[in-house]
Amino acid sequence: MRISESMMRNVWNGLCQPFLVWFASILFLIVGFAESAQADWRKDLGVFRVGVISGSDPATALYRIEPFRLALSEALGMEVEILAMRDQSSIVDSIVSSRIEYAVSSATAYALAWTICECVEPLVIPRSSDGASSYNAVLISRVGGPASLSDVRNMPILGLVKDSIVGHALPVHLIREAGSEIITDDIGLVFKDNAESALAAFSSGEYEVLLGWESTATSSGGQVSGTIEQLKSRNSESDTDYQKIWTSSPIPHHPHTVRKNLDAEAKTILRDTLSQMFTSDPVAYDSIEPRYGGGFVAARQGSFSVLVDLINSGVVSELQETR
Repeated sequence: MRISESMMRNVWNGLCQPFLVWFASILFLIVGFAESAQADWRKDLGVFRVGVISGSDPATALYRIEPFRLALSEALGMEVEILAMRDQSSIVDSIVSSRIEYAVSSATAYALAWTICECVEPLVIPRSSDGASSYNAVLISRVGGPASLSDVRNMPILGLVKDSIVGHALPVHLIREAGSEIITDDIGLVFKDNAESALAAFSSGEYEVLLGWESTATSSGGQVSGTIEQLKSRNSESDTDYQKIWTSSPIPHHPHTVRKNLDAEAKTILRDTLSQMFTSDPVAYDSIEPRYGGGFVAARQGSFSVLVDLINSGVVSELQETR
């Protein structure tokens, strides 16, 4: 018996059509399930909650941040609520306990939250106007003065800000980790009333060594912003020059953080929105990052390892405001 082409086509259609119908049904279910899952995270959250430090005037802080809240609400397609927190410890407690989904906190507060539960992840870090997303702690002396850590032994070191982990506790920890005992219990960092007074005291020659900071980026002319630049600006008519005798590893600017279990679609929306905010919505960007004029850059967990190590060392007993 000879099988015609039409018979073969009929047999083929009879075999394939049920499969195609089955496959289309499965595909429809998968797409429908995915769309349902994407919609569910908004329904599950109800309101997307963001924690920020408000200082002594929460009402003014919330008014200032309103453009940022509106930008996130439009991007996420849901209501966003900004919660004013009194301090960094409140931010850590709130995101660890799932009372907020998103936090704008110090880098040290992020490191503490991560060491508590590893339930958070950094989304972005703001950049300064020179493009840097981090900075270094540095020990500074005058050219012709102490030239190395060993030269500083038994010398008092002038610090800029006492109530700062990254400006005080972290550099002390890193210097000791480097094997230097220049900072001991009886001879160590000393402080003035404020950073301006400290710069004035160092400029006048009252101290030989100053603990300051510098950006990790250089300008097109090779200039590095930081404490040395401030000192040179103060002494513009002087021929005094300065040198760095120790530099820390990079310390990141504060991150914008989310809970790790936040839906992947929400994370993508937030990361894309924040990455473009500096140019697409500068009013919203300035309302949340008035100090850093360089936009956001994607954050990496590894950038915070120096602070995680500090937390794990037991040096930090409480959180203070940081850069």
